[in-house]
Amino acid sequence: RMPGKPNSSDRADSTVRRPVAARLVSDAPRKEKSRLAASILFFEHGIYPSAKAVLECTQQGSLTDINRDVQEFWRDLRE
Repeated sequence: RMPGKPNSSDRADSTVRRPVAARLVSDAPRKEKSRLAASILFFEHGIYPSAKAVLECTQQGSLTDINRDVQEFWRDLRE
């Protein structure tokens, strides 16, 4: 990465995080928010929904819990 030049994940954060967060129901359970954020990131924006990316959108939960939610998201997609 070149100094001062944003990488693609930096651009995705700034252009995707707010619209995804705006679609989350504020009082929904963390797990529901995590799965919805993962789905929006992956299907609508083509972004791999890592636990960090999902946390940046939801601003709720620990990376450990969100990682579990994302793993469940992938498991459900395979079924």
